[in-house]
Amino acid sequence: MEPEKQFMPNATPEERLQLMKDNFDTVVETYTKILTDDELTAVRKDLDELVNEIDQKEEELADYVRPKKDEIKQRKAQRKKLSEITRFGQQEIKTELFIMKDHH
Repeated sequence: MEPEKQFMPNATPEERLQLMKDNFDTVVETYTKILTDDELTAVRKDLDELVNEIDQKEEELADYVRPKKDEIKQRKAQRKKLSEITRFGQQEIKTELFIMKDHH
């Protein structure tokens, strides 16, 4: 592998930077860098931790939301029954009725 080349090796980093700023044609604000295996491993570790954290938060949210949804579902069923009663002026009663024929 070739040794790394350095622009103006005898100048200080500040002098090199100033010279480049004074003479630039274009400034590139972003560029891509090929990561080393260690850097890539660190990024993968960060990604895994973030994915696990998101999964945990989503499960916590689901645990919180689930009972609320069940409660809302029950309330909507109640609302439907009450709406039908008020619309038709009748209420269905669930009980046993014993009907006997008139034996006269």
